[in-house]
Amino acid sequence: MIKLSTRKLPVSLLNLEFSEDGSLYLNGIKQVPNIRRLAELTEVLFDRDFAQGADLNQPIYFMYRDVTRPIDRQLFLEMRLRYDITIMLPKTLGVEFNKTLGHYHPKASDALTYMEVYEVLYGEAHYLLQKVDGNRVIDAALVEAKEGDKVVIPSGYGHITINPSTENCLVMSNLVYRDFESIYEPIKKMKGGVVYELTSGKLVVNSNYELAKDVQRVKPDEGFSLKFNGRDLYSLFIERPDSFVFLKDPSRY
Repeated sequence: MIKLSTRKLPVSLLNLEFSEDGSLYLNGIKQVPNIRRLAELTEVLFDRDFAQGADLNQPIYFMYRDVTRPIDRQLFLEMRLRYDITIMLPKTLGVEFNKTLGHYHPKASDALTYMEVYEVLYGEAHYLLQKVDGNRVIDAALVEAKEGDKVVIPSGYGHITINPSTENCLVMSNLVYRDFESIYEPIKKMKGGVVYELTSGKLVVNSNYELAKDVQRVKPDEGFSLKFNGRDLYSLFIERPDSFVFLKDPSRY
């Protein structure tokens, strides 16, 4: 089997490379992903006709769980956190950019839900964040992130990741509490997120929601960013694990 050309990812403590087919290599060893296929996204697509004639078995994005050095494994387990890598292909879903299925997090304590932190390692990411009550939108924003940006998913917000490129993969990492299951049904029930981002750049409102105002495009530093002097997320966790205790106890944020 021929190994495609690879690019090194900017994670200083991990020897990580990826290829444009969605493969991830740790110390030269190909990792095994969970694969999200088109068949799992048909309910949340803007362009329903696209799925009718498409290969539903085609991979859309690749999720690599618990990517760690053996020496760090115990620390991740003690903190009950997990470091993942996701690779999103530069596909289009009909007239939409490629996107994740989208989900919410369950409650951690009282009214607070678990939080999450993403870092863009390659390419660009648009994170659609939405807080809703039934079908009424309380708040929503499209956070436009570039390589090196670290985006916090606040408590109470569902989120969908979009790869706004038809040429480059999006590669991102995340830190998240390992002891919960993501909740997908609310977004599937609503046929997607609050808006759909089309390849034309237009944001189209999902008519299943009651949206009082337009969804704004914002940068991570407009309330959604973590800043740690250019260090990558994995290294930050190893050096300062207590800084991420809010991921298992959002009241500490």
